[in-house]
Amino acid sequence: MLVSFLPGLREIRTPLATGILWITAIWIVAGEHFPEEQETSGAVRRIYVLVDQLGKPTLTTVGIFGAYLVGSIVTISVRHPPLFSIASVKVRPEMRFATGVAYSQLMRRVDSMMINQMIRQTVRPEPPDRSLKAQFDRSADDVCDELEGELAQLATRLHVVHDGLFDEYDRLIAEGDLRLNVGIAIGGLIAAMAIVQDPWFLLGLTVASALMRRGRMRGRQANDILIQALLSGLIESTTLNDLKACEVEAEEKLEKRSKSNPDGSSDSR
Repeated sequence: MLVSFLPGLREIRTPLATGILWITAIWIVAGEHFPEEQETSGAVRRIYVLVDQLGKPTLTTVGIFGAYLVGSIVTISVRHPPLFSIASVKVRPEMRFATGVAYSQLMRRVDSMMINQMIRQTVRPEPPDRSLKAQFDRSADDVCDELEGELAQLATRLHVVHDGLFDEYDRLIAEGDLRLNVGIAIGGLIAAMAIVQDPWFLLGLTVASALMRRGRMRGRQANDILIQALLSGLIESTTLNDLKACEVEAEEKLEKRSKSNPDGSSDSR
């Protein structure tokens, strides 16, 4: 029963914690501008009356629900954080969407497949087949870019074939989402405190930055699971399948040329 409850808790905790922190930050900055009950009239006055009638338990429940709604709107996922991905590429390209080891293993696999294509197409003096030229023009980084866009589909395929690995992937994603969004919200809260109280509060941004980095690391560790499942053959990638099909096509064309030109000479035109 607890195991079935945990995935639902993972979905709730990030938007709830994020929403509470952002509402607190907004209240710190703008709370003093809210009118007192004695100063209100009309619809605003009726809201104060309703709050008094609801009581603290009901008001707490409404507040939690409101915080969850706010958090659901402002949260981002470590699966698709474009700003952080761009920053990672500029600093360390191999840390773009996976850890260094897994990314290197993926790059070696892609490089090997692309080199095999090139060898099979250039072993003869004939010019490369035009139908495969577009594959040659792509670099291994281009292929990895396409794989990065396919990660969500890879996660779905992993869920179908292996629940245990997918649960570990989902846990790491949930932890990454929590750390990333709470770090951003804490940064907003610290900024609010610095505005209304003392600029020295900005020193606390180091804590927010550390949480955000840990969140991104959890996201890369989750993607490592997808990459290892892909490299081991547990799941398949459309991008790599297309690359493999191109490799097979190049081999078939080479064999056909070898049979038509057993002496290795090119046809005279």
